[in-house]
Amino acid sequence: MEKEIEPIIETIDYNETMKESYVDYAIDVITNRALPDVRDGLKPVHRRILYSMWQLGLLPDRGFRKSAKVVGTVLGSYHPHGDSSVYETMVRMAQDFKMGKPLIKGQGNWGSIDGDSAAAMRYTECKLEPIAMEILKELNKDIVEFVPNFDNTELEPTVLPTFLPNLFINGTEGIAVGFKTEIPPHNLKELTEAIIAYIKNPNITFEEILEIMPGPDYPTGGIIINKKEMIKLYSTGNGTVSIRSKIKTEEGTYGKTNLIITEIPYTQSGKKQALIENIANLVRDKKIDGISDIRDESQGEEIRIVIEVKKGFNIEEVKHILFKKTALQDNQNCNFLVIDKNVPIRINIKDYFKLYLEFQEEILYRKYEILLNKSNKRKEVLLGLLDAAQYIDVIIEILKGAQKREHVKNCLKNGDTSNIKFKTKKNENIAKKFRFTEIQTNAILEMKLERLINLELEKITLEKETIDKNIEKYEKIISNKKNLYKEIINNLKEIQKKYSNNRKTLVTDRKTKTIKEKIVKEDLYVVIDRFGYIKTIDIPTYERTSKEDLDKQKHLLKVENIDTLYIFTKLGMLHKLKINDIPKGKFKDKGRPLDVITKYDKSDDILLLTTNTKSKLLFVMKDSSSKLVDFSEFITNRKTIKIMNLKDNEIMFIKSITNEKEIKIITNKEEYLVKINEIPLLTKGVKPKKILKTKKDEIVTSLKLNA
Repeated sequence: MEKEIEPIIETIDYNETMKESYVDYAIDVITNRALPDVRDGLKPVHRRILYSMWQLGLLPDRGFRKSAKVVGTVLGSYHPHGDSSVYETMVRMAQDFKMGKPLIKGQGNWGSIDGDSAAAMRYTECKLEPIAMEILKELNKDIVEFVPNFDNTELEPTVLPTFLPNLFINGTEGIAVGFKTEIPPHNLKELTEAIIAYIKNPNITFEEILEIMPGPDYPTGGIIINKKEMIKLYSTGNGTVSIRSKIKTEEGTYGKTNLIITEIPYTQSGKKQALIENIANLVRDKKIDGISDIRDESQGEEIRIVIEVKKGFNIEEVKHILFKKTALQDNQNCNFLVIDKNVPIRINIKDYFKLYLEFQEEILYRKYEILLNKSNKRKEVLLGLLDAAQYIDVIIEILKGAQKREHVKNCLKNGDTSNIKFKTKKNENIAKKFRFTEIQTNAILEMKLERLINLELEKITLEKETIDKNIEKYEKIISNKKNLYKEIINNLKEIQKKYSNNRKTLVTDRKTKTIKEKIVKEDLYVVIDRFGYIKTIDIPTYERTSKEDLDKQKHLLKVENIDTLYIFTKLGMLHKLKINDIPKGKFKDKGRPLDVITKYDKSDDILLLTTNTKSKLLFVMKDSSSKLVDFSEFITNRKTIKIMNLKDNEIMFIKSITNEKEIKIITNKEEYLVKINEIPLLTKGVKPKKILKTKKDEIVTSLKLNA
């Protein structure tokens, strides 16, 4: 009977195992998926898409192929993830309203600035844009490292040998574990000029760089309105770009004035229809006044959104409210986070120029080193052929007199004539002096007789002269850094010449004008239900609602739409809300969760809702200690503040006091009548004072105000 094998049980620390696994996962996401490599400006999925298209021969001068073919190649050979994520990345690379310079040329429906999705990959076709070849054209020159793919069946490049400063031309965005990168697109001509200026003067200041390249240049145009803040963005790699739509005015019908939106913020690119719907909803909900109609008259790539302004309304005020309340003015939060040598780092613009130049030096040095080696080998062959042509009769005699190929090679390389039968001693003596190299020997043996024609010999001589010039050029470039930089400048100027375009985005310091909004006063009721949802309803709605339904609400307060609502809670917190920011609706509408629009804690309880700031607030604690606080103590710009440190006590009641003379405090044992003027007036930071002689286990249960 076979002996039973005892199982091996290993005890592991669950927390440590999970921590190690999560760290490994986080590092993989950061370095291999979500952040771009500073050298080519690409994430792995972008790199693999471009490399697959290059392998498939989808070059700019060739025909289109189905996108599904590209996605299949990427998934099958290099990127074993979801097909939808690969195709979505391809779509973005082809959209001229997302990319500064699209790298893929699409045929078919590739989505729109409105927000329309691209057609399925089986319907669309693609190939590389000409500018993509500035990233790929040196791939076959063995100047970047190739590594095995995920299943060791193919090789793929670790980086693409780009001359294009792609990272800042097209920008990028990505979220990793604990990291987020967002780099906006820039104008190609300005960026390359700034790099050239940096090459000529590495000590160039950020201010001088911004004179050449004043800020991002979005494919959707628009106006950057915080020019002064660009210095922070480009010197630290972190900052905000405020973008405003371009709007012009036109005369409308019946004395109206129309606002014409011709460019929208880049942050709304691919969301144009949602932007228009948002404006329409705000007009419908009376959050924006003075607009009679909105319509989209855009055609093709030309944006034209018409907003009709009612007669008699100030056009500048309407524009101001649109900028304030809609995404016609929006912010892009930028963070120049990249991967450098497998480490995530934040860079400023000069850091990028430095790292870009280091990569250019590396690939150009390797390129010209390889070209130099190839040219030297070719020169060696040509010299051998020219020498062989002078002694062709001797070589023919060697070939005729040899029994084996190795005897011929030994004679040509070492002058060994021992195994060769010569007709003349003269030719044998010449052969003994032969010292052709291995490469030259193979070239001579493979040479066709037609190459001995004078015309062919002249071609060989001319080729050698050309190669001599190339060798001199290559040696000159790789032996001197200045010459290497000249080559980089030449490449950048060539890219400028081919692909430059005028700046689309205006960069200004045009501040938002402080115009007071005209709000028509309206009486409303604030309603908070038992689930913590808040809304406002108008008076007619309130009057149509049954008393039974109103009584079911947890809080109900009459207010004006111009008021500010102060919410005091049991945990000693104050939350502020403008009434106009609370969603308005019908009684049956749900409203919005209070904890979503404020920092209200769901476990907390509301003790007081008020808009009356001309009063005093009465605080009564669980142990009956009390105080009055002037409301002015709570008027602050902050939306949420801590109003009391509770420690072992508890707030039972907060009441607004105006003309009341006395209060009745009811405990679990007694009732007490207290005059208001007997309660101490204190600041909000001072603890309430004991005003009643209560017993140790006596607690406040109820409170009544008396006029």
